[in-house]
Amino acid sequence: MKPNAKQRAYLTSCGLATDATDEQTKTFVTGLKAEQTTYLNALKGDETPPAKPAEPPAATPANLATRGDTAEADKAAEKALASDRQRRKDILALAAADGDNKPAVSLDAARQWADDGVSLADAKRLAKMAKTLTPVPTGRVEGGTDRNIATIADGISDALLLRAGAQLMTFDPYTGQAARDAEGRIIARKPGERAQTMRRLSVPELAKHYLTAIGVAGNSLAAMSGEQVIALASCRRDQFGQRLRDAGGSVDLAMSTSDFPYILADAMGKVFLGGYNLAPSTGQLWTRRMTARDFKDIKLLNLSDAPALQARAEGQGITFGTMSESREVVALSEFSSGLVWTRRAQLNDDLGVLRDGGAMALGAMARYKEDDVVYAILTANAAMSDSVDLFDATHANLSAGSETAVYAAAAPGVHPTVVTLFLESEQSPVMKQEVQWDTDDLKVAVRHSVAAKAACYRGLYKDATGTATVASLAAIVQAMAIQTAPGGAFLNLRPAFILCPSGVSEVTWAQLVGSSVDPSKTNATPNPFFNRLTVIGEPRLN
Repeated sequence: MKPNAKQRAYLTSCGLATDATDEQTKTFVTGLKAEQTTYLNALKGDETPPAKPAEPPAATPANLATRGDTAEADKAAEKALASDRQRRKDILALAAADGDNKPAVSLDAARQWADDGVSLADAKRLAKMAKTLTPVPTGRVEGGTDRNIATIADGISDALLLRAGAQLMTFDPYTGQAARDAEGRIIARKPGERAQTMRRLSVPELAKHYLTAIGVAGNSLAAMSGEQVIALASCRRDQFGQRLRDAGGSVDLAMSTSDFPYILADAMGKVFLGGYNLAPSTGQLWTRRMTARDFKDIKLLNLSDAPALQARAEGQGITFGTMSESREVVALSEFSSGLVWTRRAQLNDDLGVLRDGGAMALGAMARYKEDDVVYAILTANAAMSDSVDLFDATHANLSAGSETAVYAAAAPGVHPTVVTLFLESEQSPVMKQEVQWDTDDLKVAVRHSVAAKAACYRGLYKDATGTATVASLAAIVQAMAIQTAPGGAFLNLRPAFILCPSGVSEVTWAQLVGSSVDPSKTNATPNPFFNRLTVIGEPRLN
């Protein structure tokens, strides 16, 4: 008789191959019956019974799946999962508070046991041990974050800033601009948590704090002079490991590299960017900011060069045009300078490099360079891509007169006037530092990549007369309003800024724009330009 599926499953559990033929199955059943007969006969007599036939293997999900019993395998799997969920729940419960008593183990530890497959019984034993055992105190706890080392760098850096009288700021990592509030005021940040306790320390004393943090024993430091402390904390990379070991410090903690020069450089960099943000600048108020990926020439897209819209009758096709090829071209230029904080200046606690014409002034010089390249566009009046000077009668943006000129500019968001270009990856001045191998001086180099270019003459106007009257301003407004695109479309531009020499001219124009009546009239004739423009006085135009 051929076995059914249930019988065959039983035979398979007894050792029959799953792919056995009918003949092999018949032979296996015959042998199995013989073994059972022999076993029963032995039980009746005095003979030692042969080994009992092997019991079927446990009904695990894997065994059931191998036998082809899918339904039973699913049930077993669900039962195993339910059991594991209960195990995890019971283990996590060990981290719960017991009345007024704190839990014996942390929630993180309980989760780790659950994830590692620890049984509930073993977890309870571990929890009991954790609750009854007392940890052995040690001189230093290893592992995790060492707060002494983690806070020393910011503490020293901010302590130097506080001593130098520098304002603490938060800078955008891409543009280098300081965080400001809604009214444009720089937001001051709090100093590092250890800065206040170290702000009165000299540079050699700060170097001692740094060496202590990385494991140099107090007795070793006590025997060092200020010069020796500075020499050790600021020495070259290839020497630091051995010199630190000789002084009794932990090379593992220091990773064989002195970070002290970089802490000093970090303080210098913050002061430098602070000076950059605090320096007065007018060019950024009325120019459009752009970035370039590299130093190659780039073409400035001018929306006024777009083809004008044409009337289209029913059934006619669309007239397609192209952009003008007379685009302006600009490329970045790199400007650089540097400072040196000598080892002697560090030893003498001379913070002049952080103030008094040091890093702060250097940061301001980087900002001034931006305005230099911007206003040079106006004063140079160079030819544009059409071979005509920026301000020229041909461009209809020039009135003849004296040398005391003023300029009008449209809002940069309305129409491009002058573009200020920065390197995409370095949108603010960049500071690099290194310790001189022969002097141990900290040398700092600064580079700033910036350029400016007149993108379109139509949003600019030069009034060489410099006359601050309602009539002269009306002439400027009219001249800009009737500017047209290459296709003849009116751009209807309006001046948003008056750029004039600082001093008397600035005051005169400010009074004109700020007056509700026409100053040249004896009656109360309204001033149509009252509070309609921003007056910018710029010494580069004097």
